[in-house]
Amino acid sequence: MRFSVRTNTALTAIVILTVTFLVSVRLVERGLTSRVLRDSEEQWLANLKNTGAVIVAYVRDFQTAKVDQAFLQEYVRDLGKSTSLAIRVLDDRAICQADSRGPPLATENYAARKEVREALKGRPGHRFTGSIREGTRALQVALPVKQEQRVTGVVQLSRNLGEEAETARAIRRQLFAVTKWTTGLGVLLLAFLRF
Repeated sequence: MRFSVRTNTALTAIVILTVTFLVSVRLVERGLTSRVLRDSEEQWLANLKNTGAVIVAYVRDFQTAKVDQAFLQEYVRDLGKSTSLAIRVLDDRAICQADSRGPPLATENYAARKEVREALKGRPGHRFTGSIREGTRALQVALPVKQEQRVTGVVQLSRNLGEEAETARAIRRQLFAVTKWTTGLGVLLLAFLRF
C-alpha cells in the first residue's frame, strides 16, 4: 500500500511527537520526584535538629538534676509517642540509656554509627538509611549533650521517610497513566491515518 507524501509526513510527525513526549514525561517524572524527596529530606533534617535541640536541653537538665534512668526512660517513651519519632538517649560512651521504643538493653552501643560518632565529637551528625524505591528511607540525627563544653551524652532521633517515598511513587503512577493514554492515542491516530 502506497501513501502520499503528506500522509508519510504526518505519520513521521506523529511518531516523533509521541516519542518526544514520552521521553519528556520520563525526564520530568525523575526530576520532579527527586526534587520532592530532596526538599522533604531537607525539611525533616531541619525539623529533627530543632526537635533534638529541645530534647538535648531537657536531657542536660536531667543530667544536672541526676534523675534516675526510669524517669528518663518514661520521658523518652512519652515523647516518642507524641512526636512519632524513635528517640534514644546515649551516654558519653554511646551506650543507650533510654529508648522511646522500649527499655534499652545494657549492652546496646551505638558508637559505630556515623551520626553518633559525630555527636560524640561535639558536632551534630546525620545519615540517611534505606531505599527510596522500597519505601524504607529513614533519617537518623544525633546531637551532642554538653555540660561545660564536654560531651556527656547524645540524643539520637530517627524518622521514617516512607510517606515521602509514597508521594513520589504516586507522582510516578500519575505520570505513567498520562504516558499510557498518550501512547494509546498516538497509536490510534497512526492506525487511523494508515487505513
